[in-house]
Amino acid sequence: MKRSRPVRPKSRLAPRPAGRDAATRRRGARVPWLLGSLTLAVLAAFAAWRAMPGRREARPTGLPSVSASAALDSLQALDDQGRSYDLVPYARLLMSLAPQNSFEFHARFAAALQNAAIESRRQDGVLRPRTRSSVERIGFLRETLSELDRAEALAPDAERRGAVATTRAEVLGLWGFERESLLEFRRANRFHPLDQKALGEAAWVRAMLADPTQAIPSPANPVR
Repeated sequence: MKRSRPVRPKSRLAPRPAGRDAATRRRGARVPWLLGSLTLAVLAAFAAWRAMPGRREARPTGLPSVSASAALDSLQALDDQGRSYDLVPYARLLMSLAPQNSFEFHARFAAALQNAAIESRRQDGVLRPRTRSSVERIGFLRETLSELDRAEALAPDAERRGAVATTRAEVLGLWGFERESLLEFRRANRFHPLDQKALGEAAWVRAMLADPTQAIPSPANPVR
């Protein structure tokens, strides 16, 4: 039986939106946490790299003719437009040029990777996923979780470690890993008490684990 999916609930459970099944809702659910300007998190490291003696502009496969300066400009433009899938190669290029040892960069890049995995565009009047295969989507998910691990390791306080753990729990829930999601919500709560949005999501996950055969109404007021 198909199930509705929550998207960052605001508080309690509410009636299920008509005509949207679990797979559709999962693909359409973006991770908004810390999705501020990714470019701002890159600028400091990029400036430091430019000042390094003997630096070289590496050009990873896929962007053979793009300089580091052009990559930064492209990253900023794509970030402003909300085009997560297209900005990923440029972020990876800049990561290859200079160490990104900031909590903000890894947290925001994790959100961008998750959003890239479910991003779609209208083609011939139909919304189609930007990713080319399930293999690519799984790759984005794995990279998202790795970036969240890096962000948590660099988090300066318990509140932000809890925020990373909450985001990881939500990502796992969006991809159908309800048991792992609930465990991560519990771990996040040990760092910092969950807010109402996270409590609503955790309640949905707990209910699904209790009886995965039922269609449970989705939480209210999804974050767009």
